[in-house]
Amino acid sequence: MISADSFQKSFFDWEAVRYDIDQMLRKDPFTCQACSPDMFQFQWMETANITVLRMQQDLKNRLFLRTSL
Repeated sequence: MISADSFQKSFFDWEAVRYDIDQMLRKDPFTCQACSPDMFQFQWMETANITVLRMQQDLKNRLFLRTSL
């Protein structure tokens, strides 16, 4: 079982390491990751995939109805 104190210490250590990495990579620590261009590209790709899957499902349903008549 993990105690609250050791969990808090490991969290602070993790945040310190993340801060050091951001400093080395010269990343802005206050940028919103969800608003980055990469996330918008991912969202667009997911929307396109969902649209294609819905079209494929609709086509399968139409073919099934046509063959079952």
